[in-house]
Amino acid sequence: MLIFFSVDEATINRWKLEHSDFYESIKKGKMLADANVAERLYKRALGYEAPDVDIRVINNQIVETSLIKHYPPDPTSAIFWLKNRQPEKWRDKQVQEISGVDGGAVQVAVKKEIDLSVYSDDELRLLRELKRKQA
Repeated sequence: MLIFFSVDEATINRWKLEHSDFYESIKKGKMLADANVAERLYKRALGYEAPDVDIRVINNQIVETSLIKHYPPDPTSAIFWLKNRQPEKWRDKQVQEISGVDGGAVQVAVKKEIDLSVYSDDELRLLRELKRKQA
């Protein structure tokens, strides 16, 4: 049961079908939420500054001091952003094509780059065979 409307999920789904304005408002709300998260992720990735208040007790008095707090760039946020915005450049898994002696080509998903010169023609042929069986 959805607490906010006091109805079950099936009712909400029916309302979305029957009332296009209700459905559109839900979509807009989701887009706004996604945009807010993307903005915060972007700020975390680059680092940012934000107003803050330092609260201390000095001589039995509460002292509030306004300040600007610096948040350094977060590498994890930057990596996440880049992997999702430019997956062909930043994802860990890259697809490479291997061709063997008979000219047949096989696409293999690998982690980063591999040196194919260390594999024999038989090993490359075996990789192509395995790929064909998976397809």
